Amino acid sequence: MTILGKSHKTTKKKLSHLEKIPKKPLEQPNALDCVHCGAKRFHLEPPNFCCAGEEVSFVIPPMLYDIMRLYCGLVEDSTEFRKNIHTYNNSFAFTSLDAKYDHKLTKNMKRVYTFRVQGQVYYFLNSLKPSADPLFGIQLYFYDTEEEFSRRFDVSPRLHESTVKLLMNVLGQNPYAKFFKGLRDIPNLEN
Repeated sequence: MTILGKSHKTTKKKLSHLEKIPKKPLEQPNALDCVHCGAKRFHLEPPNFCCAGEEVSFVIPPMLYDIMRLYCGLVEDSTEFRKNIHTYNNSFAFTSLDAKYDHKLTKNMKRVYTFRVQGQVYYFLNSLKPSADPLFGIQLYFYDTEEEFSRRFDVSPRLHESTVKLLMNVLGQNPYAKFFKGLRDIPNLEN
């Protein structure tokens, strides 16, 4: 740009990253709760997204006292359970998670742990017939209670005996666990 024979460059002030951070929170407008089921909705979420206008009904079973105590209690076994909840979840899971992921990112120890997936994430049911030790997942449900209890500690020594017993008792009421435990009585299960 020239003004009176002098050339002037238009310069934009370069903002630092800190200056780009908003000073106040970004808020979305309130959305009315669903008139049918009372679900909270996000702004621009369709009105029948949650229950399809009462065509879908939700059944929320009450949380068992023993599980509530593990999640919310202040005693030592509750604190230990919350600290190792991922290990307990893996120990009692019926299925396993798998994905094609970036190994370079998962080995990053200096920054925030990142789990980047390429393609599809899926769950799979490992073989019902044990193929190697230690056994894990669904394979443990085929043993009697004593053997199942001892084998759970083969997977991880971080598990506490009292918490494992409690979770096994709770899962004794779970319809899926009952089904898998019932499969051990079927002859020729391998077929």
